[in-house]
Parts: sequence; structure tokens; C-alpha cells
Amino acid sequence: MRTRQLIDTNMPMFMNDTENLTAAQTAMLRAVADGEYRFNSIPVVRKYELGSAQTITRNKRMLTKRDFIEKEGNKYAFSDPIFELWFRREYC
Repeated sequence: MRTRQLIDTNMPMFMNDTENLTAAQTAMLRAVADGEYRFNSIPVVRKYELGSAQTITRNKRMLTKRDFIEKEGNKYAFSDPIFELWFRREYC
């Protein structure tokens, strides 16, 4: 199956999974998509409007628990590469 077909097939599930995310959670996923990992640095917080340090910690925990992202060393990456492609297409 081609990648685009795979993305399109899973789109309803991805939309359902993301519809209740807050703006800060979606922004954190955009930051992950852009390769950011220093979420508490002032430039990253400002660029993506991630919120307070407490909000950032809570959102990292929630996005990891719900399998949107996973920690790889000192960085975060998308848990599902097809979701990542869809997210980049829709939000980045």
C-alpha cells in the first residue's frame, strides 16, 4: 500500500485522536515534528507558545502516555511514523 493511501486510510482515526488536544499539546507535537527537544528553552516556548514549565511537563507526560510521542535518548519522536506524516501534512 502506498504511503499516501495508508495516511488517508488512517486519517479518520488520526483526526479523532487529535480533536481533543489543547492548543499547547498540538504546538508541542509541531515542535517535535520540527526536531525540537529543549521544550523549556525560551526561544522554543515562545516560537510554539508551549506555556509554563508545568504545562510543558504535563503535556509531555500526556502525549507520551497516549502514545503520540516517545522518548529517544534526550529527544522525543512520534510513536507512529504514519501519524507523523499525517500530522506534518495537516499541521506543519
